[in-house]
Amino acid sequence: MPSLTLIRRLPPKLSAWLFYRGYPVALLIRFLLGNIYGVLLLSVAIYIYRLYFSNSQPLSFAEMAVWFDDLSAETKTGLLAASLTIIGFMFAFQTATENWKNEALANIKIHVATEIEGFFAEASHLTSNAEIYANTLVNTIKKIQSSKDQSDINFAVQWAIDRLPAFMAARERLSAMSIEIHRLSGKHFSILATVPGAIDSMEDCAASFEQITKHMWFRLPSVPADHPNPVGIFFSQVNVAECSDFVRCCGENFGRINGLSGGVRGALLAPVIGMRVGTWSSLLGKKDQFVAALNKVKKEDLKNG
Repeated sequence: MPSLTLIRRLPPKLSAWLFYRGYPVALLIRFLLGNIYGVLLLSVAIYIYRLYFSNSQPLSFAEMAVWFDDLSAETKTGLLAASLTIIGFMFAFQTATENWKNEALANIKIHVATEIEGFFAEASHLTSNAEIYANTLVNTIKKIQSSKDQSDINFAVQWAIDRLPAFMAARERLSAMSIEIHRLSGKHFSILATVPGAIDSMEDCAASFEQITKHMWFRLPSVPADHPNPVGIFFSQVNVAECSDFVRCCGENFGRINGLSGGVRGALLAPVIGMRVGTWSSLLGKKDQFVAALNKVKKEDLKNG
């Protein structure tokens, strides 16, 4: 693409200056030349300019009326029929083109919303499992410290050790997803940019998700199967503060991620679903939860600056 090549070769500041000023100009040109209403507006503007500011004067409306009245009946009929046919075809073509574009854009938005939903559904599932395991480690340490039932302690320790491979797999997947979330935003940037606030919401989701993945690398117990004192080595290896910090981080960011990603999906699907009475009636009973969710997002926004 010549425009992309030009932007890459120019100094960055000049490229940005040209882009942010050239984009609205391109939008205006596209409207005036690629839209029937724009063409009509441009034609009227040219006519008015020629009528009042040009040496070559076109016929005025009164002169055109007189000229048309002097034509024969057959010529009038032919001109009217041809004009109606051309205008009707132009409007029909414009309407069909707009409908096709809107349908294609709606299908793309549905696809993007589905992909975002699938990504964050998996992220939520893995985060919940990781949070549960961190809580398990904390509760097991508390049980070792407070319980006098050795068999109960041994069972809790063994259960935590058995769940370790599943947690490690979830952690590795979450680590990979912390990179994929940026790819997801970049991949669908052109569509997300059509929805006000969608890009910012996805960036906030990525930042919150990064906080979770940053705190999930707490120390894990590594107890050999034949170790004579598995409880003792388990107790010495688990860092309760790190596990609790991860649980706290999940609590602070988990709802925010789900709320923001859900808002993006809703904004993408809104033109397709539209406004419904059923939607309004369903939301009436959720006013308190809605206010609480907004307050939580607002607090996180203030916290993150």
